[in-house]
Amino acid sequence: MRISILVLAYNIKNLVAECLLSLNRQVQVPEGCFEVIFVDDGSDDGTQERITALDLDYSLKYVYKTPDVSKCRSAARNLGVSQAGGDILLFLDGDQVVERDFIYQHWKVHQLCGEPVVVMGLRDFLAEDNRLPFSQVEDSNRSSLILERRDPRLPVIQRFSENAGNIENIWALLYSCNFSVPRVNYEEAGGFDEDFIEWGLEDCELGYRLYQQGAKFILNTQCVVLHQYHPTTYDEKKYLGWFTNLELFKHKHPTLEVELQSILGDWFDPARRKPWKDAFIRYELAVRSVKGLYNQMNSLYNVAMIHGDSAPVEEWLSRITRALESHNVLVLDYSRSDLHLLIQLVPRSYDLLYYRQPSAERVIDVMQSVAVNLSGL
Repeated sequence: MRISILVLAYNIKNLVAECLLSLNRQVQVPEGCFEVIFVDDGSDDGTQERITALDLDYSLKYVYKTPDVSKCRSAARNLGVSQAGGDILLFLDGDQVVERDFIYQHWKVHQLCGEPVVVMGLRDFLAEDNRLPFSQVEDSNRSSLILERRDPRLPVIQRFSENAGNIENIWALLYSCNFSVPRVNYEEAGGFDEDFIEWGLEDCELGYRLYQQGAKFILNTQCVVLHQYHPTTYDEKKYLGWFTNLELFKHKHPTLEVELQSILGDWFDPARRKPWKDAFIRYELAVRSVKGLYNQMNSLYNVAMIHGDSAPVEEWLSRITRALESHNVLVLDYSRSDLHLLIQLVPRSYDLLYYRQPSAERVIDVMQSVAVNLSGL
């Protein structure tokens, strides 16, 4: 398995230099298993000269996209893919930096699942107070970095337990800053849609097409990129770009779940600017309600409490799958296995709540919120 990392940037030469340097000394992946394709989306700030001078320990291909009237991120990413040789495509924005196990955290999920999956990671935001360039921060001091905020998708997932497979609109959480997909699935979906010229939603729209084709999505919460601080604004212009792309999205896919994305305007519209987490949860609940999901007559949750010395993961997955044919299931996982990843692939007709290494307080909260069948699985 060979991974092609697609890095996209425009006029952020110092940020992208840190991004590329952070890909040095990657651990736990076979030697030569990846390449990096850097797509320069028409920069005129000396980006090429800046990255040419970098000391990198991996293969880097520089691709320059000549500016034109139809300039858009979708076209730039598709151009990068056309130059890539890997069978897994890993997308990374040029203003992110990564940990030493970044590639491994994607690679291991594709290896583990035994079937094509879309792997999503998280994105945390570094605060302005971090003075040293990321490349000069020793590995042992990474934990001292100051975060401005965590990825807002994390509390959304936790609202519906820690099983991202429980999210009906999981495709709407696909962000181009940190995700990977088998090349064959990307090409069958048609790649990024180059009709999306304005800001936003081109990645979610690709996610929707992959979802419609039956792709399974896995969120690996251990795969986190760090967004380097730089001034950003969510103003009226950006909102109008998002709204324009939303209308195009709805035109291309006239379905209920796409239409209901309008709820997210509560956050994107600067005149309203309600919390994004609240807007997405309302969106998720609206889709569930209209589809009549999780309103089963049998409201009891069968409980699976998993410890390291209990049955193998494969056996637990089989038990859980069988139980989900007729019951809601609550999984409390105290093992150190990869169940937190594989649980997201379990097909379900009922609700599947999952918690990894939950505290006693968390267990009490969960038990008080649902009715459980203490006989277990």
